[in-house]
Amino acid sequence: MPRCGWLALIAIFFCTLSGCLGTEQIEHASFMKRFQNQTISPDHALIEVALLEQPVGDDFINQKLWEQFDEWIAEDHHAALDENGFRIGQLVGPIPGGFQRLLLDKRCSSNPRGLIFPAGKTVPIYLGSILPHSSFEVVHGNARTEVTLDQVRYCLNVSARFLSDGRTKLTFTPKVENGEPILPFRAVPEKSIWEVRIERACNEYPELSWDVTLGPNQYFIVGARLERERTLGQTAFTEFGVQGGVQRLLVIRNCRSVTSLEAHENSVEELVRADKAPPLALQATMPVSRAKIH
Repeated sequence: MPRCGWLALIAIFFCTLSGCLGTEQIEHASFMKRFQNQTISPDHALIEVALLEQPVGDDFINQKLWEQFDEWIAEDHHAALDENGFRIGQLVGPIPGGFQRLLLDKRCSSNPRGLIFPAGKTVPIYLGSILPHSSFEVVHGNARTEVTLDQVRYCLNVSARFLSDGRTKLTFTPKVENGEPILPFRAVPEKSIWEVRIERACNEYPELSWDVTLGPNQYFIVGARLERERTLGQTAFTEFGVQGGVQRLLVIRNCRSVTSLEAHENSVEELVRADKAPPLALQATMPVSRAKIH
């Protein structure tokens, strides 16, 4: 074969080889991009929250309502929660008429709102306003520890994780914010840095944490056991001296998951109204408040 023929074959060989390598690199880059997009945009949990207020000792929120709620949803923590004045339950069956009326009554449910929980994000759900002084007892078996604080605000720290079967796992931890002075910076050892503290001083009670897993459109409530006087739960959900005393009940409805992109491009009200579930009481009052957590 003439010398020029060999040169032509060599040129064709290298062109073909470079073409194969280029295609492989493009396909690899495309695969990595798809993989990164999936890991960057996990699903977020979308829930609705309402805080109902009734006079202390109201028969409906202390007795009748609980007849349709499963109070053993967190069985492993039932005894500790009971001793510390907390009462929790998941709705079984249709929504009671009296319950729905309270949710629609703006005098009892003045600030319903939607919350978006990115995976791993912990958010406080406040149970009332800041109190100048407050005291309560934490029960551990036969031991009772009294706590007295100033500038107190009771809340539940809540995190949510959307499960693959369409349900949402919520984790609740009682927390009491207070006015004690704290350093404006805190160490972050894992990052070898100091960061600005923006939260208030607080007492957390992880030993009283509990988990609950809710399907789409399921209701969950948290309230107080009035007979457990001066306990953390009873104190957190009642406030005396306000028109003779107010008792509160936290209501949560699990909606669905939303992607990171949906969470950034839509308001919470739009996401709630786009839910496939039938319209419910909380949806009717959603325009009152907006809350999106990133």
